Amino acid sequence: MKILQWTAALLTICIYTTSAYWVRGAAERALYYSVYVLEDIHFSQSAYDGWKVAGDCVGDRRGMWGQKTRCSLAQFLDHIWSPKDSDEPRPDASKIKWPASMKGISNPQAIVSMIMSLEYQDGTPVNQHDATPKRYGYTGNNNLGKLWPNQGVTSYWDSLEKFGPRAAQLKKDFDEAVAKGDIVTDPKDKKFKPHQKVIETFNKFYAAAQDAAEVIIDFRVQDKWRHLKEMGKWKSVLGVEPVWIPKTSSHSWIGAWDEIDREKTIDKMAAHISREDAIKVYDAHWESLTSSEIYQQHNDAINRVKATAASLKGTC
Repeated sequence: MKILQWTAALLTICIYTTSAYWVRGAAERALYYSVYVLEDIHFSQSAYDGWKVAGDCVGDRRGMWGQKTRCSLAQFLDHIWSPKDSDEPRPDASKIKWPASMKGISNPQAIVSMIMSLEYQDGTPVNQHDATPKRYGYTGNNNLGKLWPNQGVTSYWDSLEKFGPRAAQLKKDFDEAVAKGDIVTDPKDKKFKPHQKVIETFNKFYAAAQDAAEVIIDFRVQDKWRHLKEMGKWKSVLGVEPVWIPKTSSHSWIGAWDEIDREKTIDKMAAHISREDAIKVYDAHWESLTSSEIYQQHNDAINRVKATAASLKGTC
């Protein structure tokens, strides 16, 4: 499966920073775009409060309520693009081989796969992590001013956490409109979707937003543990190779990672030193690793996305 091929390739060159680039950046864009589409329903309704997500993105997609200038996924990605490095060239959207139709690209796996597999007409990959300068394509930085226009959002972390409450508010407004019988369309305009189709489309993209948040969390947890495993100098400190437990995401395409088994690792150490000393050595090393700035940043990222996921689930 193509998505597994590029996932495996990226893991071999992964740098364990807390910023979301490459496949992780693509996963975040699946969340962003899902919530952007959900905002289609804020049109000629009493609850309308303006488009918040990329509200000034002008494209040629017809929205759920028949809006004529909403952005397609391709247009959305290009609209919010920002260079990761000062010398990174902007992707030339006009020369990219975009899918013939974007209609079926609506769930996180499909969106991530599309972003990671983009090529130009001549076959050159849009994402080139071995180029100089690197070309992150549509997996690098976001222009926060275009992602959240006129809202004063200047922090990546705040931006990420903001999507959950926004989607939850949209769902609340939509559910209330459905209950009132307000989800109707003009039968004279054949380009408007029937009201039942609007409900189905909204629910599909809301589920996609929920799924995307969970995908991002799993990628973040995977990153954290890979950092701990590869940078932890475990054997040199503990005197033994630690015992690792394989973990897999419920999204099989994300890939696996290992988490340490504290008790079994201490048991292994206790074959060479006293158990009391083994506990002290293990816990001191764990404390030194988990108190590091990069680990704390990993946890902060995970907690921010968990807050978004909780909002989407209605649990906060």
